[in-house]
Amino acid sequence: MKTIKTYINPFLFVAFLFVGMVTAFTFNHKVSAAQPTLAMDNAAATPITGQKNNLLIIVNKVDTQQAILEGVWLVIEDPSTYDFSFIALYPTRAETGSSNIYVNPKDIFSLTNLSFVTAQDIWWEHVFVVDETALNQLLELTGGFLHEDGNITNIADMHVIPLALQPPTQSFQTQSTVMNGVCSGLTNPNTLSFIEKTYPLHLFTDARRAELIGHWQRIVAGGPEIQCRFFGPQ
Repeated sequence: MKTIKTYINPFLFVAFLFVGMVTAFTFNHKVSAAQPTLAMDNAAATPITGQKNNLLIIVNKVDTQQAILEGVWLVIEDPSTYDFSFIALYPTRAETGSSNIYVNPKDIFSLTNLSFVTAQDIWWEHVFVVDETALNQLLELTGGFLHEDGNITNIADMHVIPLALQPPTQSFQTQSTVMNGVCSGLTNPNTLSFIEKTYPLHLFTDARRAELIGHWQRIVAGGPEIQCRFFGPQ
């Protein structure tokens, strides 16, 4: 696959699903010049900069063969700073929201061959599939985040309709807000239990479990607050 000139670390991205208090982007948001460049060269999947790319896929339930697809993100990590960039691949502005896409959350091959993934000139190392229960678990472990509806420790606290029923623009905003809300609390030692609590019923990945846990432990031990940025679909 092609290479993206920026950053990301494979196993973290599950964690960075969720990011701390940032303004939710709308579908009319113009992607700024700061967005990672989707380069057109043939560099290896892990460039000399150490950049790591992963796919983050959000569904309503992992423990089913007919899950509703709610979001697809390319997550790019800068290994020198643990900064993460989330680029939305689905839903897109072209989606009408009139019908759901059903997927098998544990069929990695099919997930990575969805049209809006293959249409992009991108590469990734691992795929992480999480559901709403996993997101809520992480919100609880990080202590939640402040929102106009109060302290959010569960998606339902935001007084929004279920993600699977939201139109594309609202779904993008909700997912961005929730993931932002987790970012600042991700280094909380409590989050180390996230994988144990959610894998494999609410979290599925092609990454090795031991590597994922080890990488997460190094991030928590690192201390600095994780910075996350979000970019809407082109």
